[in-house]
Formats: sequence, C-alpha cells, structure tokens
Amino acid sequence: MGKKRSRTSSVPSHKEIAAYSETELLYKSNLFKLQTEELVRAISPTYGIAPQESALRTLRETVLGLPESRVEWEAPAKAGGKPKVSHPELSRLRLSNQHVHFEWKPPQQVDVVGSYLLRTCVRPSLNIDLAITIPPSCLLQKDYLDYRYTDKRMLYIAHLAHLLKGAEGVAGTPRFCYLPHLQDARWPALELELAIPAATGRAAETWQIRLIPCLAANALEASKLKPSRANIRNNREAASAEAWPSAEYNNTLALESAYASALALLHSYLAKDSSGAFREAIMLFKVWLRKRFGEQAGSPTAFQLSLLMLHLLRERKLTFAMGSYNILRVTLSYLASTDLCATPIVLPSAPTDDSKNDSNGKHDASCGLTQPFRPFFAWVMLDARGLCNFGAGVGVGAMRELQIEAAQSLSALNSRGLDDAEVFGSLFVAPLSPQLRYDTVLTFKPPADGPLAGSVFAENLLRAASKADAAAAQATKAAESAANGTAATGTSARKATSFECAPTVVAGGSPYAACATAAEALLAAGMARRAQLVRCWCAPLEPVPLGKTLGQTAGNNGGGGGDGGGQLHAGLLLDAHFATGLVDRGPTPGSEGVGAWTALWGERSETRRFKDGAIVHAVVWPLPAEGRHMMPVVIARDLLLRHLRVSASVSGLGGLGALLSARDTGLSSSTSPQIIAAFEKLSSKLRKLSDLPLMITSISSLGAVFSFTEEFPPPAVPTGQSPPIGAPVPQFVVQFESTGKWPDDPVAIAALKTAFYLKMAAALEEQAGLFCQPTREALYVQCDGFTFSGTIAHDKEERLLLDAGKLAAAKELLRRTSSGVRHTTLAHEIAAQHPAFGGSVRLAKRWINCQMLSGLLQPQLVELLVARAFCSDAERPPNSELLGFMRFLRLLSLHYFQQEPLLIGVDSVMDAELRASAVSAFNASREAAGGGADVWVATPLEPKGSIWCEENNAPAVFRRLCRLAGSALSCLEEAAVPSLAVATDDTLASKMLQAFVPALEDFDALLMLDARRVPRRHLAIGNVADADDDRAADASNVDHGRIAPRSSEHDVAELVRTLRERYSGRALFFYDQNGSNVIAIKWRPRSFMPAPMRPARAQDCLHLTRAKAQAASGASASWLLPNAPFLLEEMRVAARALRASVCIVRSARHLNAAHD
Repeated sequence: MGKKRSRTSSVPSHKEIAAYSETELLYKSNLFKLQTEELVRAISPTYGIAPQESALRTLRETVLGLPESRVEWEAPAKAGGKPKVSHPELSRLRLSNQHVHFEWKPPQQVDVVGSYLLRTCVRPSLNIDLAITIPPSCLLQKDYLDYRYTDKRMLYIAHLAHLLKGAEGVAGTPRFCYLPHLQDARWPALELELAIPAATGRAAETWQIRLIPCLAANALEASKLKPSRANIRNNREAASAEAWPSAEYNNTLALESAYASALALLHSYLAKDSSGAFREAIMLFKVWLRKRFGEQAGSPTAFQLSLLMLHLLRERKLTFAMGSYNILRVTLSYLASTDLCATPIVLPSAPTDDSKNDSNGKHDASCGLTQPFRPFFAWVMLDARGLCNFGAGVGVGAMRELQIEAAQSLSALNSRGLDDAEVFGSLFVAPLSPQLRYDTVLTFKPPADGPLAGSVFAENLLRAASKADAAAAQATKAAESAANGTAATGTSARKATSFECAPTVVAGGSPYAACATAAEALLAAGMARRAQLVRCWCAPLEPVPLGKTLGQTAGNNGGGGGDGGGQLHAGLLLDAHFATGLVDRGPTPGSEGVGAWTALWGERSETRRFKDGAIVHAVVWPLPAEGRHMMPVVIARDLLLRHLRVSASVSGLGGLGALLSARDTGLSSSTSPQIIAAFEKLSSKLRKLSDLPLMITSISSLGAVFSFTEEFPPPAVPTGQSPPIGAPVPQFVVQFESTGKWPDDPVAIAALKTAFYLKMAAALEEQAGLFCQPTREALYVQCDGFTFSGTIAHDKEERLLLDAGKLAAAKELLRRTSSGVRHTTLAHEIAAQHPAFGGSVRLAKRWINCQMLSGLLQPQLVELLVARAFCSDAERPPNSELLGFMRFLRLLSLHYFQQEPLLIGVDSVMDAELRASAVSAFNASREAAGGGADVWVATPLEPKGSIWCEENNAPAVFRRLCRLAGSALSCLEEAAVPSLAVATDDTLASKMLQAFVPALEDFDALLMLDARRVPRRHLAIGNVADADDDRAADASNVDHGRIAPRSSEHDVAELVRTLRERYSGRALFFYDQNGSNVIAIKWRPRSFMPAPMRPARAQDCLHLTRAKAQAASGASASWLLPNAPFLLEEMRVAARALRASVCIVRSARHLNAAHD
C-alpha cells in the first residue's frame, strides 16, 4: 500500500482553484479580499439568538396590549404659558395646531422592518426597527392638512413612550430619536433598549429598538399627496394669496405608508442572493457612508443606496453572479459617472419574473412618473407606483459630494501608487470629518426671526434661491466668454442651482434645512469659479429624553436640541487657482442677465473695462495681499448678509493668518515671485559674463524661497543695505563646463572656488552693475533689492570626499548641490500645481519651531511630509493652507513611522516594484545598528530612502512630536467647526493659536534669555515691536556695503549647539529659532541613575557614600549622581552673552507665574 500523499503536496481541489480564480479576477488583490472579509465579520452582529427573539416578541405583545385612553393637547392662551393636556407627559410637546385630540388606541399592527430582517445591520450602531401602524380610527379624513397628522403622530408616540416606561423587558428610559432621512423635530421615533441577556458563549450586544409610527397603505388618499398640492395652507399672512406646493411635507406623509413595501422590495431581491454578496456590499456601503457623512444631516443614506443597487440590478449593471467587491466597484463607478440630479429613477416592483419586472420598470419611466417630482427634489427615486420619492431629503450639494467621494474612492481602487492597506484604509477605516474633508467650513446662524417669521422668511428664501439660479447662469456665460478658461466650473455651478427647490422646502420642511438649501444655492452662484462644491448642512438631531421639550422650537434645528442652537455649516471645496481672485466677471451691459446679476450682487456690481477690451459688469474685492486667503469667506459673508440677513458667521480659514506674517518679512505669495524674477535676471547676467576662465553650463536655484515654502521670505531692501536680521538668503548653484584642470584635493578645490568668487564678483560689478560681496565660502550678490548666495558645484568633489572617508561632508555637499537643486525643483512643481502647498508647508514649519523643536527635522523633510497630503491618490488634494496643515498633523499623529515606511509619489507613481524596493531598504535600515532615521521616507527618485532623513539618537523626542501633532489636530478640528455661542473671529483665532503654544511644563528647566538680545525676536508669537526695534531699523545703514549674514544673527542657535556638545550625555536642549527667548532643558533619565565612583566621570557630579552595611556586602562604597544645580549654573554662564536666567519647571501654574 502506497504512502498517502500529504495535503500540502496534493493537487488543488476544484473549490481551491475556484477560490483562487475568484480572488485573481474579482478582487483587487488577495490581501484586499482578506481585509474585506475580516471587516464584514467584524461588523456583522449575531442574529436569531433565542433571548433576542423572545424579547422582541415580549415587546410586541406589550405594545399591542396597551390600554386605550383619550389624549388631548391645547395650546396656551398666552406666550410662555403651559398647554392644557390630558396627561402630564404631553405638556412638553410643541405642536403646530392650536387644539389636537383623539382616542388613543394600541397600534393596529407591529412589524419588524429595516436592516434586521435583511441581515444588513452594522456594528457598532445596532438597531431593530419596528413599524407601529397607527389605527385608522385615530385619524380624520383631512388630517393630511396643516401638520394635523404630524401633531397626532407626536401625541401618539409621546403617550406610547409614557406607557412603555418601566414596562416588562424594557431597560432604561425610552427617548425620542430621529431617523437619518427624517431630520425634522416634528417627525420623531421612539428608541428603547431591550434587556437581552448574553447567550452562552457569545459576547453581549446592545440593540436599540426604534418604534417608528407609520400608516396603513390606504390611510390617506394618494391623490391628495401629489408633490404639486399645497397641503400647508396657513403659511401665508394674506388669505387671498396662493399657497405654495408642499412637496416635502406631502412626500413625508407618503413615506409613512411605504416602509412595509420597501422592505418587501429589498427582501424579494436579496432572497435571490444565495452567495450573500449583495448583503455584504450593502454593509460595506454603510461603513463607507458612515466614514464620510456621519456628522451631516441631509446626506445620502445606506437605505437609499440599497434601493439604488436594486435599480442597477434591474438595469443589468449588477448581477447576482458578482462578488461584493465587484458590486461595490460597479456602484461606485455609477455614482461617479452619473449625475443623479438629472437622472430620475423609478424602482422596480417586487419581482415575479425577470422579464415582467424589466418591462414594468421601462414602462414606468416612459410614462413620466418622475416629471411631477423633478421641480421639487434634487434626487428623484420613486417607488414602482410613483407615489413616494425615496430620494427626498438629500440636496444638490450632498448629491454632488456623493459623486466626488465616489470618484475619489474609485480612483484609489484604480491607483498603482497605493498599496492594498492604504486603499482599504481610505475606503473603510480613515474617518473623513468635515474639518478634514472641506477646504474651509463657514459656520453661521439664521437670523433670530427666521424660523418664526412665517411668510417673510419663506419669501426671503424663495427670492434668494431665484436670484442664485439666475445669477449662476449669467456667471456661467461670463466664465465661458472670459479668456481664463473657467467655463467648466461655471457649468457645474449652474448645474448645482438649476432646479426650483426653495418653495417646496420651505412649505413643509424644517426651516433650518430650508435656510441651508437657500444658502447653498446662493454660495454656489456667488462662487461659480472659486468653489468646485458648496455643501450646507445641519448636524444630526440629538436624541431627546423623556421630560424634555419635543417639537418645533425657535432655538434648534427644527427641535431636538441638536447642533448648538440651530447653527448651520457651509463646506467649500475650493478651486485654488481662482479662489483668491480679486474680480468676478458678469454679463455685458444690456444683456438679458444684467438684472439677475445686479440683484445678486447689489451695489457691489460695477461696469468695468478690462485689458482684453471686454466691458462687463464685475465685482471687485479690495483685499490686501496678506488677506487674499480669506476671499471665499468674505464673499460668503457678503451674500449671506445681503440676502438672508445672516450677520454672525465665522470660519477657521483666517485664524492662522497672523502666524505667517511679521515685521521685516515678505509674503510667500507675493515675495517669492519677485525673488524668482530677480533670480532670472541675475542668471541672465551671469551667463553673459565674458571674461570668466570657464563657461557657465547651468545656474540652478536652491532653497525654500523658490518653492513658496519659506516661513518668512526676505523683503526687498535698498541697494547696498544688508537684509533684515535673520532673513533667509536665497541660494543658487553654478556649474562650469568640464575640464581636467581642477585639482584633486578638496582643500585646493575650495581655494579655487574662492578665486572664482572673486573673479565673478569683479565681473558682475563691472559688466552688470550689481552689488557683490565675495567670501571664502560663497558669492553674495544683490539684485533688485534681494540678496542671493551663490556657490560653485564641482562633480569630482563629492567623489574625493568619499575617497577620503568624509561621508558626512560628502552628504552635506550633496544636499547643498545636486540633491538640493532637485528637491527645490520638485517642490516648485508641486507649488505650481497646488497653490495651497506653500502656505501649508509654512504653517508646518512654524508649528514645529513653536514646539521648541527647531532642528529636529530637515526643512526639506517637512516639505516632503506635507507633499504627502497633496500627492496621495487616497484623498482629494487640499486647496487651502489650513486643510493641508491639518492633514500634515494627521499624518504625524497616525502613521506608524517605526513599523512602516512613508512612501510619497511626489514626481511619479510609486508602483509595486518601487514599493517593494523601498520596504526592503526600510527593513534593512531598521535592523541595522541605531535603527535608522525616525522618519523614513522614500520617493520614486529615492526608493532606498530620502537623503533628507537624518539619523538621530532621540526617538522619544520624535514620539513626543507625534503626540503633540494629535493634540494640535484636535484643537484645530474643534476650532474649524466652532459653536457660535462662544466663537467670534478673534476668539476663534485665539483658539487656533493655542495649537502653536509650546507645552513648556513638559520640560525640567528653562533658560530664560534677555528678549532684547535675541535675534529675530520680531518673529515670535505675540511679539509687539518695541523702541529698540525702531532704533535698530533707523541705524540699519551702519553696515552699508555688507550684505552677507552676520554671525550674531545665529547667537541662540550657536548657544544651543554649544550646550548640546558639552552636555549631550546629561540633557536634551530645545529651542524655537523664530525669536523665542526660551531654551528648554529635559534631563536624560539614564544620566541620573546611580553609578559607581570613577574619577573620569566625577566631573559635574555629586559624590555620595553608601552605608557601611551595604559597602560590606561587596557593593561599591560610593557612587555618583549629576549635580543638577551646578550644571544649570554652568549653562547660565555659557549663555551670559544673552543674559540668561534659570527657571525650574515644577508645574504649569509655577511656569505661568515665572512668565508673569
């Protein structure tokens, strides 16, 4: 008998081959499949547990067995009084009608609806929806008018909550909640928590039971609920005026009867899904939506996308043979490529056979069932009979954002520059809060009389939306005729406001949702070129406990106590190339759109003639250069104040502007182009020099000034005057033609370079008339008021240094020549493509310096880290400095730098081969002695590791930087979407400034320097110019003729370098190079461990003697401890030139007292 073949060497089975083929053909990769399957297992709850089912049956019997009673509510006669009620629990209700009463009876039936029966619930929010049908005897024939049914619905559910309080099987106290598609205080549901014991061998799960009042299918006449009917007739002050259609209200009434039919439709299709792929895809979409729209009311819901998937199944874009990954991918592709606002959908009926279902769907669409709904809703997705729109409640901005997010997710799936873990994380793991998704968020509050003004408020919204619609069309025409090629953006703006929605939203919807819709239309029209997307929203309504006010009130988002008192938010996705423009061009005089344009902009619109000869209506915004980044906020405030009387609005976009400007410095946006122009002029003059021994082959720029990333660019100064103290000097690298006459000794090469500097200086002064100052290391040239530092690069020098064993010198030379030039060119390209890149880098550098960590990271490395946010396929590139900076902080706080390399495709795609090479080099670096650099970055040009990654011996310092980044990000996120109750522009700026204040209490001691002796003190946060600064400016001509930097400009840096050389074994030293007068000291814990007495180590130490008993045991009789007071005194003496004093940090309170 032969030996049985082992399982590992046997031929693969048919099942294994099929699984392998499925993974290869139907999934992005095997790892992505494993991650997806694990995610589905992690979010899937346990169904069908006996205690769970028993608790549901008990609750159903309890609800059906409740006693009958008469409920009555009558409004108070005087404002502020208490209503007359039949039961005390009804006194906290706020109803729309004066008198409401009916005979309360138990529900006609209680049915389980929603995700529980479909098995598509997702952790951690586990809900079981029970539809409780209100008996027809509780209603009258005309209850569909004027919120009568809504009032009875609230009375019914409030009395039900009182009866269920303390009932059998109900844990805790019931509370009122709001469904995602019904974010209106007049339409609450009842939420319970069932007492379900954990089953044997299973973890306990908390299920929330939501009791949703609904109507029987024939409770209200369908013809009375058409979208064009006006069922709210008390919303006009003039009795003779024609009432507006109440499409939103009518559709909500129709939806009350559609829960059972929607469940039957979904169940009938999912029953055919034998593999469970559709269920998995729905669950994945729930996670995908929750990560993006969880904090915003009026967003697309998973229920709506589930119905959309049924439509795609009917259209044969999806099939039951697909896996969950393919269903997800095809649905994302459809969302990204289809304008759902212009594509109405009629859902199929419950299928009997496929051919009949297909014909019914096509017949329904051709019959024009969608036409009555399209003027009133942004998204039309009707049931098979055309009676109910399941797409209601989602605005144009939300639909456009859904399309953008789907396109971004699809791009991540198709990207070759992302590995599977990054793709999976971007789709399902990383939460995209509004603060990290929009370029800026404007928070505002409707006027105090808005929700209570009735027809006045409604007319304002109607008028504002109409102006926005007409003006957006004219803005589009003007953009098409302009020479800057902005027609595409204008078209999208027109598309965003081309439907008439304002009347229907006002008549029957939440007033705050109506205001958000009107504000969205206004801002989309006013920012046709400047913003790719405008989305206005309210925060989801919070649950309301029993005993709290329930219903429509003046101080909330339609009730419910949510969103900080009814404040609204407007998120903008900016087009960075046009967002800060000073002019908005409109129609030509005499054209048909002049009236709409002037109605939108009012007196700001003027007729102007431009350089291209066009005479058009235009709006000019007179903002200074340092305030240009606030242009979108200024425009938004003007529109909201003009049309909606919104006077209070704040935005975090300008909160950090003060950090990037200081006296005697330039602006990156305006100074860098001047410096680049001066460099081009200087480069031209250098190339024209005629008496140089060798011909110049290249002149390359070097430094952050040329890539718009310098913290504080130098300003222009008069010829011959030295730049301001501490101002950076733009550099350039000159390379001559090849020749064999260069010496082979590095010292001789340096001497020959000096001779070249002298020759070039003489030639420039004689032939070009430029002011020059040659030094041993460089040539300083002044052109157009800017001082440049030029060095000569020689190809052989690096090789000679390597041959001599001077690795550090060779690496530094490479950074100052070829690698530095290549990095500058790369950063300049990113800044040209993404205008917000420069400001984001400046904020990042400023923040690192403010945390007393100057010198921890190379400036070029900071630029690469920020570039990660702009060059990643996982997210849309930021178009504002604040968003780019916040994503930089998120990268520092979340990335595992010790376990994973940071791969940045800055100039090309990091494909699989480059990623594998980078990972291999990273692992080798971590296994080597020292563990490599704390931040290990690889790019397509440097897959073995960037030259800007430095090895250091303080990994704890970098870990502290990452923790500080997380704290700063939390601070900025809170300030980016503030509460208007406590926020103004000044308080918001102060709040955001706290992210830059160093945590000095974390250190052990401080060297407090004399602020008057600190160079660059004008760059410190909160610095105010004093008399000494003015005298220094008046005496700036003392050094006339000297343009090279003085050694005294770096006194603090030299002091820190000296302290680190002397006491590196005892302490760590930290400072802020931007004018701070504090040097922070942190003792090394190991240096304070007792050590045996050694004469060589006795310096700066205390000699302590052990007890005789311990000495007799064989231990050392004496040991050493560092003498901290003596060390601090030595440090103070070393800093005597800066008049330092020592402060011991004991607590934050002590530190504040020391500062005072």
